[in-house]
Amino acid sequence: MAIDFFLRAIDEIRQWLGRRRVRRDGRLEKSAGALGLLHRAAVATRAYIADVDADRRRKSRSKEHGLALAWVEAGEALAGIDDPQAQELFRRMFRKALYWADPSEWDEDRIAEAGIGLDALVADVGAVLERVRDA
Repeated sequence: MAIDFFLRAIDEIRQWLGRRRVRRDGRLEKSAGALGLLHRAAVATRAYIADVDADRRRKSRSKEHGLALAWVEAGEALAGIDDPQAQELFRRMFRKALYWADPSEWDEDRIAEAGIGLDALVADVGAVLERVRDA
């Protein structure tokens, strides 16, 4: 399945990035950058969902494509953080991007199984970045 291929490729990238040691200052900078990208992706996602909920005609594949790219970018910011939980969140954010690439392939059960519900994802990333920052 294409998702498995991408997840294996992402895992290889994560392992390569994980071999690099990051100094405390670097962790702080990366944490702040990752959090900023996450917040931008989350706000854009919430706004799009609100627009579509208000008027189904506002559904836009180009906006969904933009959201997919925003979640990839936010996930990539976590890739350089040397922390196992950050790496799991990196994979979850990539799955969130896959969701937005084609939402028609996902139902509520699959979203829950993938751990990509918006509120839970934002909360988990915030908690991990706070812990990494304070380490």
